[in-house]
Amino acid sequence: MTIKINSAQKKSEIQKIVIDEWYDNDCKGIFLGGTGLGKTKVLVEICKLQFKEKPGSTILIGVPTRRLRDATIKEEFLKWDAEDVFNKLRIECYDTIRNWTDTNWDLILLDEFDKILTPMRFNFLLNNSYNRILGVTATLEGAEKQRLASQVGPIIYRYSTDTAAKDGLVNKSVNIVVRYKLNNLSKNVIVEYKSKSEGMKRFYTTEKANYDYHNNIFIESREKLELLGYTSLGNNAYTLIKNPLVPPEHKKLIGKYVRAMKSRKDLLMALPSAVKISKRLITGINENKAKFSEYINHELPENPKILVFSEVTKHVDEITHNTVHSNKAKKKKENDILSMEAINKFNSGEETVLGACQAINVGENLVGANIGIFASYYSSETNGQQRRGRLKRLDTQDIAFNFFLVAVDTQMEVWFNNMTKEMNKDEFIYIDFKHK
Repeated sequence: MTIKINSAQKKSEIQKIVIDEWYDNDCKGIFLGGTGLGKTKVLVEICKLQFKEKPGSTILIGVPTRRLRDATIKEEFLKWDAEDVFNKLRIECYDTIRNWTDTNWDLILLDEFDKILTPMRFNFLLNNSYNRILGVTATLEGAEKQRLASQVGPIIYRYSTDTAAKDGLVNKSVNIVVRYKLNNLSKNVIVEYKSKSEGMKRFYTTEKANYDYHNNIFIESREKLELLGYTSLGNNAYTLIKNPLVPPEHKKLIGKYVRAMKSRKDLLMALPSAVKISKRLITGINENKAKFSEYINHELPENPKILVFSEVTKHVDEITHNTVHSNKAKKKKENDILSMEAINKFNSGEETVLGACQAINVGENLVGANIGIFASYYSSETNGQQRRGRLKRLDTQDIAFNFFLVAVDTQMEVWFNNMTKEMNKDEFIYIDFKHK
């Protein structure tokens, strides 16, 4: 009980420091704070102060998702006994306000601030005016986002999720890396191609053969392009293809490079092996908890509630039937209803597994989520932190478990290292999965 009281007091102190620093910086700036530190509480308190200073103020809260707009933000204001304040606000999604022009606001508050830092969405801040502004987010990744963020204001306070866990403000996590080799035994990868004479055709191959084929083309194309002076291609390759100054023969080679890079990525995002391993983990955690706990030398939660993360909707659907994503239905409204049903079933305990792609990265309080399975991912540190943050809503004495699936000797190792670059890998537990 003492731990809870101290953590609550410390969070309140941090929130007060953020507000004080914001005022000291002429009410402009960015708060980089990890999940569970009460970033939304800061927004609530600032709204209260704004209305106290100037009754009738115009306040806009920007959010990235409809779920945040329609429910989560209101829930937070009600939680802090501020319904009267909430009723005076305007809350809109970034994709709604990006085309607005010539509006004026006394105060703009930007939740999940990093989500507005794209050229299209950022137009809102360039084409409208405001007197005060605060952005809150857990991460600020990438040079372009940092450049745009600097136009809003400085980082007034920084406190990461990992620091919060070390200081006892949020629950700690055990990180387990499940290493596996691409399957070279089963032909479980479908390859489709277009035949001039017979139209679309398909054949089956192994994960290893398919990856090696595309990876070899990727490496060969990259080496040839480097000899031609194209270095550090990456996503710049897409720009070069459209550049009229690039010779046609170079564009042909760049196109080959891009197709190989995409095919390699598409395979790694939806590996059949990851489906099999994820299902085995779920079964082991639920049905052989004692043996599994002994194997990793950590006691698993008494009541496991598992989140499965993937980058591909079909992939996560193969792992669990209870999922949240944008492809559950053709119409947005129906899709939202089905997704909320899945979340509600998880929160109530009717379902103990919930699968998702990007849909629950932000704005969802998932009750009791204590185990995460990262079945596929890209190299985004932001996505990694946001997903781990879904497991930072437990009591401070509880422990969450993150299982990262990593296909060794592939590009996935690079993505994993980028996604977890701020984490202490010396504390990770490594286990090896062998195909049978």
